[in-house]
Amino acid sequence: MLEIKPQEVVDLCKVSNNFYKEGNVLYIEKESITYKIHNITDNSFENLQKRSLEFKMYKFLSILFLFTGFHITYPCDDIEVHKKVIEYIFEHEGEKVLKTKSEYSKFGIRNSLLKNYNKKYKLNYTIRTLNKEKANEVALDLMKEYKIIGVKECNLKLVVYDLFYNAGPKVGTLISQRTLNKYFNNQIELEEDGIMGEKTIEYLNKVIDLKVFTKIFIEERLKYYSKLKNWEKYKNGWTKRINSFSEIKELECKVN
Repeated sequence: MLEIKPQEVVDLCKVSNNFYKEGNVLYIEKESITYKIHNITDNSFENLQKRSLEFKMYKFLSILFLFTGFHITYPCDDIEVHKKVIEYIFEHEGEKVLKTKSEYSKFGIRNSLLKNYNKKYKLNYTIRTLNKEKANEVALDLMKEYKIIGVKECNLKLVVYDLFYNAGPKVGTLISQRTLNKYFNNQIELEEDGIMGEKTIEYLNKVIDLKVFTKIFIEERLKYYSKLKNWEKYKNGWTKRINSFSEIKELECKVN
């Protein structure tokens, strides 16, 4: 019998066909090996059961809709998945220090955002000395602040967060809401107010056909960008970046 770390528990329960609790000890059976973890409360056990069922449901749906054109992937709130989302966005942003009319930026992080981050956590990061590790910290914090952390499907999280990161939370929310209303054929009660509330997150988590959603999302995003004053100057780069999401990025959401 093997002892395992608490952070490994959820991943094991997702793929195990048999896990149970005796007293405050959780037992997880996988491939003829039994793992155990101590100090598991009843509430924690119920949450593990829910997460395991949710994972298995998505796995079943991915097979069920394989030949229907639907795209089903796995929900995941793992920190490593979030890092992969950010890493892909950084590929578009680049590591060079850039200067606009008003401020400097690096990895897509502007001076003003970095100042707010420094104030929040009592740090002294600067744009010029910002490395990838520190930039990842800031980008992850923004993901939480913008409430994108609540989007369960990791590839959808990438598509949406890239817009939030590039254009700001108000624009990101507005375009997400417009896309959702079109995706659901205006059959939902969702106000296009630019506020990332519980309803917007709820409907994002109800998206099943990611290909259809992404197609509408790209159209709405290009429509918005094409009306910006500096569209002619940056249109080639923006168009390439936005259209890159037409091919769904298969992030490693699954637990192997």
